[in-house]
Parts: sequence; C-alpha cells; structure tokens
Amino acid sequence: MSYYIVNNQKNDGQYNEVHAHTCAYLPHPDNSTPIGEFQNCHDAVDKAASLGFNPDGCMHCCTPCHNG
Repeated sequence: MSYYIVNNQKNDGQYNEVHAHTCAYLPHPDNSTPIGEFQNCHDAVDKAASLGFNPDGCMHCCTPCHNG
C-alpha cells in the first residue's frame, strides 16, 4: 500500500494531480491535501474525486491512472 496526496492547484487549469508520497514531483505541502493509504492509484483517484477534486494520476508515479 502507498500513501497518496492530491495537488490543490490544477495543472493547466484542468486536473488536480494525485501523487504517491514517494514521487519526485510532489507539490509543496501548502498546495496539497493528504488523501490516505490505498492499494492502488485507481482507489486514490476515486477518493480525490469524492472529495471534490478533478483528479488525474501523476504521469511519473501513478502512470496507470494518468489520462492527460
């Protein structure tokens, strides 16, 4: 299991990127919301969506969940 966070700021005005806590491209802590520990990025993206974000997986650490 991995711990995930979501970027509060949208990239290109579209998506809030979801990152695993080990990602080299984490947003600054002031611009992120912890969303918890999950088995996979799909569950983390679903959780971020339930919190009102427009999530997309980070292309570096959540490749299976990256759409755009």
